[in-house]
Amino acid sequence: MAIEAGDVVAIRLVGRIKGGNKFEETGEKPAIVIVGKRKLIPGLDSALLGMEPGQKKTVEIPPEKAYGNRDPNLVKLIPMSAFKKAGINPAPGVIVEIDGFPARVLSVSGGRVQVDFNHELAGKTLVFDVEIVDVYKKDEDKAKALASKYFEKGIEVKANGEFQIEAKEDAILDRKYLDKKVRLITELLSLGKPVRWTEVYEPNK
Repeated sequence: MAIEAGDVVAIRLVGRIKGGNKFEETGEKPAIVIVGKRKLIPGLDSALLGMEPGQKKTVEIPPEKAYGNRDPNLVKLIPMSAFKKAGINPAPGVIVEIDGFPARVLSVSGGRVQVDFNHELAGKTLVFDVEIVDVYKKDEDKAKALASKYFEKGIEVKANGEFQIEAKEDAILDRKYLDKKVRLITELLSLGKPVRWTEVYEPNK
């Protein structure tokens, strides 16, 4: 049951900055991830390969295999007028979106705003404590695990040459249904098979 590229894995993990604070923790409920499909940072992705259910280990990941080194060219000065035009009130520490890209406000002074487009963990060495809870290798098991990541109920899954997803009305009525649907389809497609999505509405009785 050793993990291979393309497997879907249930893991518990705690992530922290080396010598610093914790920034991520799954808690008791495992996270469901796809290994070897560029869904994880490269260092963590490669560290999971070969692990087995029940195995635990601590992984240290340098910046170049995590979120990259900090790039000073990604720190920009932007006129305050651009934020006012967009209806944004920038303040230090606030995350804003500029031309579709997230950036963190560093300072506001003299009608100009300094923003940083680097990922907040860029330049950091990261340490992860990882526990493998389960490994899913069969297509149907992979699809069910990924569906459980986004939907608690109202989703039935089969796999027979393609992933067949049936969404029932209680799932469809979820206010975030479309976003969850897109995310699940995207992950299933990364496994290399077509996805057939069916929505079922029951008549009033």
